[in-house]
Amino acid sequence: MGQKIQVVEFNAKKHSGTFESASDSAIIIRDASGEASLQKQDVRSVELLGSNHRMRHTLIGAGVGAGAGAAICAGAWESRGFLAERDPGPR
Repeated sequence: MGQKIQVVEFNAKKHSGTFESASDSAIIIRDASGEASLQKQDVRSVELLGSNHRMRHTLIGAGVGAGAGAAICAGAWESRGFLAERDPGPR
């Protein structure tokens, strides 16, 4: 209960509102005009609406991964090259 949903009927009419309840025969939502009961045999689809942050979280994860990779690379880099073996020279 309380989730924002969009219900599309077979006649292409869309209803958006807050999910209230469902029974064997109907879905009940609350929208701006009040409570609406939609018969299940008339419903084509029900979609959960809301804040979908998947793309934002993906970009944040990619940024964190790139930053960590750059930090590891910078930490491993030496003046003579990446992870170069140092020649101790003559002793």
